[in-house]
Amino acid sequence: GPSLIEPSLIRVQSSSDYVGDVRWSPTSPTVFASATGDGLVCLWDVALSTLDPAVSESVRPRRASCVRFAPGRGDLVVAGDDGGRVAFYRVVGVGGPAGRTLEEQVARLERVLSAKDAAET
Repeated sequence: GPSLIEPSLIRVQSSSDYVGDVRWSPTSPTVFASATGDGLVCLWDVALSTLDPAVSESVRPRRASCVRFAPGRGDLVVAGDDGGRVAFYRVVGVGGPAGRTLEEQVARLERVLSAKDAAET
């Protein structure tokens, strides 16, 4: 019968440990942040690469446990670790110019997904 879940559109991996949290950027449909058990806070822009994060920051020897973008802001990220520490980051140069319309953002994501599909066939 029909499946309720489609196969993954894009897969990325920067860690061999668990991923504790993932959040989409509120301002770019191709950017997301991840927090991993081996102590990395990563920002990904799948328009640039699905192999490597655009930016990664280590909180080692701690484990990164959560990550959030500031509401409505793609340039501010906060991350927490298993030691109770919270770090604030200003994001520069990831996700392209701010202020794009929703249509422009959707078109950017669709271009990335189309390019991925073309590369796999």
